[in-house]
Amino acid sequence: MLRVITWFQQQARPRIIVLVTLAYLLLALGVMRPGAQKLEKLSGKPVDILDLQFGFSVEKAQSILSGYSAAALQEAATFLVWADTLYPLIYGILLSLLVAVFFRNGRMQFVVMVPVLAVLVDFAENYWLYKLLNSYPNEEVSWIEYASSCNAVKWSLLGLSGLFLLFGCFRRLLQLLPSVRKLAP
Repeated sequence: MLRVITWFQQQARPRIIVLVTLAYLLLALGVMRPGAQKLEKLSGKPVDILDLQFGFSVEKAQSILSGYSAAALQEAATFLVWADTLYPLIYGILLSLLVAVFFRNGRMQFVVMVPVLAVLVDFAENYWLYKLLNSYPNEEVSWIEYASSCNAVKWSLLGLSGLFLLFGCFRRLLQLLPSVRKLAP
């Protein structure tokens, strides 16, 4: 674990962060958004995406999936395998790099691992969603429950990552205040 933390701390340089941010934006806007639009087009109506819910009940998942056409279910499963494998990797790397900027050493450096854990849980969620999409409407209820649990943990870890980023920014601002005061007349 310390090796992973050290790697992110070493890579947390402006050029790398800009490149990963551009990759994230390209993937989010150029792949993920059009993918969601394709599901709606195949279904002939607006549809919700299970990954984007914060946890979901069995009934909610079944309601969402019942709005998908057979072609949309197939497309969602295919999309999950390639695009929703790349997306967590990119957002996880980006978040870990940003967190590493603020937590380079000391007791809090472990927080760099929180986005990495979110990625791992996202992969587990994708596994259960893939099984669900490929078996609908004959899915196992337990698959929905597993996917929902992973989903809630993923979003919680991503929220925690955001809080660490805010805390790191706030802490950095407080560190800069004394030097700003020295410059004032």
